[in-house]
Amino acid sequence: MEINILDTYEDLSRHAAEVLFRQLDAKKDMLLCAATGNSPTRTYQLLAEECGRRPERFAAMRVLKLDEWGGIPPTTREPANLTSGATSSEPLEYRPHPLYLFR
Repeated sequence: MEINILDTYEDLSRHAAEVLFRQLDAKKDMLLCAATGNSPTRTYQLLAEECGRRPERFAAMRVLKLDEWGGIPPTTREPANLTSGATSSEPLEYRPHPLYLFR
């Protein structure tokens, strides 16, 4: 396990996004287990921004929604769901088949 101590939330979010980008480049069909809450919000925004620039990079990526997402429709527009603005599965253009929900 590697522990990184970063100075700001922005630094943390950018570092997390870069880790995810490296993983995605190594494994195109990476399964992202997406947590809820405010902590990952900026990281998800950075993922969405990159997807806007390079959608092909995300074509095979899969998402498993964790925590209290069970029962929340994929179209719900709230921060707890990857579906509003840049914290969204919408900018990442997820089709229903790679988005896994469970209750």
